[in-house]
This record gives sequence, C-alpha cells and structure tokens, in this order.
Amino acid sequence: MEQPDGIWVSVSEASRRLGITRTAIRKRIARGTLDSHLDNHGFPRVLIFGPRVQGPSGTDTIVPPVPDEPLDQVPSLEPRESFPGASEPISASIHQGMIKALEEAHGATVTALQSQLEQLRVDATTAQARADRQLSERDYLYRDQTALMIERIDAAEVRAETAESRLALVLDTLLQRQTVRPWWRWWRWW
Repeated sequence: MEQPDGIWVSVSEASRRLGITRTAIRKRIARGTLDSHLDNHGFPRVLIFGPRVQGPSGTDTIVPPVPDEPLDQVPSLEPRESFPGASEPISASIHQGMIKALEEAHGATVTALQSQLEQLRVDATTAQARADRQLSERDYLYRDQTALMIERIDAAEVRAETAESRLALVLDTLLQRQTVRPWWRWWRWW
C-alpha cells in the first residue's frame, strides 16, 4: 500500500534514512528546508517524503527512491572514441595535437620543478655555509673564554699562594712577640 506523502521520524532516523549526519538534519530544520515539529515529549520530529509501505511490524516505512535508468544504461569508464555529446569520433590529428600539448605542459612543469630544485640546493648550500661559519665562531669564542678562565684561575691561585704566605709570616711574627697570658688577666684588662 503506497502513499505519496511522507512520515514523521526522529532526527536520528531521518539522518539514517537520508544518509546525512544529525547535525545536517538540525541545520536543515533551522534553515527551514525540512518540516519539523516537537512531539509530546519535546523531541523534534522530521517529515520525510517518499512512497510509504506497510512494514512487517505494522508500521509505516518509506522506501528509498530507485534510479529511473537501469544499471546497464549507466555510463562506463571505458575509453571513448569521441567526446561526450560529439557526433563523430576524434581524429588522429586531434589526438596528436592533444599529446603534443600535454608533452609541452609536462616539459614546462619539469623545467619549473628543476629550477625550483636548483634554487633549493643553492639555499641549502648557503644555509650550510652560514651554519658552519657560526659553529667556527662559537668554537673560537669558547676557546678564548676557556683560555681567559684558565688565566684567571692561575692568577687567583698565585694571589692565594701569596696571601697564604703573607698570612703565615704575620702569624709567625705575632706568635713570636706574644707571651702567653692566662685568660683572667685579659679579662682584667678590659
């Protein structure tokens, strides 16, 4: 029993039957391209058109449309001898002209790619030379800084030895001059 009018289904069912996402269904509802209303529970229902038939459980279902042309009339992907809509086959001279044009375009593309490749090689060589120069400058700076640090360490060691020898001399002279006094005598002096 077929009827030309549609049925009301949920958004999920409409997306399944139409083969699009639920978001697309909601956006079509918002744009007004699909009819919808809220059911008794507050959920949206969408009107889908198509021939209606009685399902096995007694519910109405919509049969998806079938293409009008049979599958044997669908165009194949096999090569043709003419352009679509042309009344006569393509001549050999046209084929040769097309092949020549394609070869010229291919040659121009190859030439452009080769020039880009050469430019990339030049850029890479320049970048490598710049990196090598920066590395050598960094190594030179590290060597200079290392030598400067070694000189400073040596100078500090010499100064420390000199200060140590002076301190030892001062301590020796103080110890020779000083007589040992008991602590209570020091206390009385203050």
